[in-house]
Amino acid sequence: MNILNTIDITSVIFFALLAWAVIATVVLLDKMEELEIEKAKRKEDETADQEVAVTPTEIPKNDKDWHIRTDIVEGMRASIIRSLENYPALLVDTESVDGHEFALTHGEVCALIAPFLQKGYFAYQDTMGYGADRVTRFKISKHRFTGSNALEITEELLTKNAQL
Repeated sequence: MNILNTIDITSVIFFALLAWAVIATVVLLDKMEELEIEKAKRKEDETADQEVAVTPTEIPKNDKDWHIRTDIVEGMRASIIRSLENYPALLVDTESVDGHEFALTHGEVCALIAPFLQKGYFAYQDTMGYGADRVTRFKISKHRFTGSNALEITEELLTKNAQL
């Protein structure tokens, strides 16, 4: 066997291996593409199953209950009555009542102040403690405040705020 025959045989083997590598690569790429398509279909099926399995959560009707803490309201009302026996007005600061710090909801303020308004007392907002979500300061008085910047709490305003 001479050198030319060896080169020819080596060339044929090389091109056969190259052809086999190209064919194997094409077959593997085709298989990978099929697997990706199957995976995408399975994912779509799982998503469709999950969508069917989801049940909507029922939202209950709003009962608009303020969940008034009657023990606190009654205790504060008794304290206000005792103070008004000796003084013509009282600034109620719920952040310093009995060493506790708490705020009243508008519903609790309504339950606390409405009986005083019905009995002829006057109530005024304190600008520093009458916020949108909580009330910490207000004034109850036996007489109408004559100041022009007084923020009087009327029964109408109190009821409107308590219904928000």
